[in-house]
Amino acid sequence: MAGKVNPRFDAALAFAVRAHAAIQQERKGTDFPYVAHPIRVAEILDRFELDDDLVIAGFLHDTIEDAGVTADEVFVEFGSSVAELVVAASEPDKSLPWKQRKQHTLDQLKRETRANVLALVAADKLDNIRSLSDTLRQMGSEKTWSLFNAEERQQHWYYRSVVEILLSHDPDSRLFRTLDFETQTLFPDERHLTSLFPGKPLGTPHDARAYLADPIRHWRPDHSALELATSWIGATGIPPRVAKVLATCSTYADCRLIEGFVEREVELGTRGRPSQTDLLALVALAGGYGVIAVEGKALETFGPVVSRWNDSDGKQARLDDLCGRLELDPSTVGNLRYQLLHRTVSALLEARRYGAAEALMLVHSFDPKNSSLDDYQAFAAALGLGEARPNAITPVKRLEDITLRLGWVAEH
Repeated sequence: MAGKVNPRFDAALAFAVRAHAAIQQERKGTDFPYVAHPIRVAEILDRFELDDDLVIAGFLHDTIEDAGVTADEVFVEFGSSVAELVVAASEPDKSLPWKQRKQHTLDQLKRETRANVLALVAADKLDNIRSLSDTLRQMGSEKTWSLFNAEERQQHWYYRSVVEILLSHDPDSRLFRTLDFETQTLFPDERHLTSLFPGKPLGTPHDARAYLADPIRHWRPDHSALELATSWIGATGIPPRVAKVLATCSTYADCRLIEGFVEREVELGTRGRPSQTDLLALVALAGGYGVIAVEGKALETFGPVVSRWNDSDGKQARLDDLCGRLELDPSTVGNLRYQLLHRTVSALLEARRYGAAEALMLVHSFDPKNSSLDDYQAFAAALGLGEARPNAITPVKRLEDITLRLGWVAEH
């Protein structure tokens, strides 16, 4: 028989909903009620099996700081223990400059000896990190950081400092270590960077779902992520249809898959998000190694053309760099699809990193109409690769020490 919800939890939830709704507070970057954040903080504390007063403080932790509630009101409703926790988690003066407020929080955290206060701070920051990660995936770096009073570099400093202080109090805490792990993912610390990658093989196509930017929206039949995973992982190597097209090129004929990475992020060396290649494959060739950057296409397009995407000085700088690597004139690429530029540069950069002489940007299309073929062909023509036909590999373009080709595989 399922247990009943603690009635104090219900009371704390109702109190938080009323407090935050009264000021019409929203979560940054959304029109969703702010109270979703304290609910998640309380859930984190409950899942880490912390005591009831601490879970209740999770529901209420922003009511004094943000919603005009007094410590006495919290005391009357929930007792002294909860009130002390909420006061301890609240910034005393929101009118101060951001850096001064955060430094005060850090100094206070260093002196803090109460384990429950430290846990409440950790749960709050853990949900912030998770929300930040979601917003970055949805809105991109520029729009996300514009929502905050401090730029990315300052946020990095603050969250890494919080983690280091918490771990100095208790290096074995599961909650603190979880926060450290997820902060490291969002704000990499150079001392902890690694060249190692997840070692667990993808045993079934469904295993690839965890690596998608949006595992719900992107994992559907007739969408490229699911179709690509089914085709490649299901084949336990290079899929037959792809192998048949590769065989039309003497360089890639009979190539062998060494390893592949689903949703591979490739830093492009400029400001902005990494390019996230659907599937990056290292293959053994008769004369060495090659890298294949596979772009799956089903219902999706290749995204905006360059002229619509390029709306800032930072994007122009990235475009200039991409075009320089591909030996294109930036003033002539306005009608090309931006995604094709950065996916192709990803193939070049990864080939160079692996020490491979061959790079191939391969579109694996699951669209029976090959709807985006004309965009691909326009891109190939701009690169000087001639007429790019479906189910074929283009001639080569030599870019410094790498030989580049494009390819299109029509699965239907």
